[in-house]
Amino acid sequence: MKLKSHTMKKLIIRILTTSALFLCITLPDTVISGSKKIQQDTASLMQCKDPRPEMCIGQYKPVCAIKNTGVQCLTSSCLSIKELTYANACEACSDYKVVEYKQGACSE
Repeated sequence: MKLKSHTMKKLIIRILTTSALFLCITLPDTVISGSKKIQQDTASLMQCKDPRPEMCIGQYKPVCAIKNTGVQCLTSSCLSIKELTYANACEACSDYKVVEYKQGACSE
């Protein structure tokens, strides 16, 4: 019985490792290239501050926000952020997964 338990643990670890690697490889190229662009221009990035806004005015002044996707790779490096355009800074920062933003819509 002990052998089966050990074999099952190895199988589960192999499945989890393969799944994590698959997630990292299948990220879209547009997300990777776009995020490199926004990270190069760190001088214009503004951080969201706590407490986060709960209500925002419906003003259209677009911002390009960096959002944490929550993806974490175990076996190789991968992108854990993506860019999204929000109507304004308030709306971007009301999303608790947004870390930073810059003025203007994201380039696609």
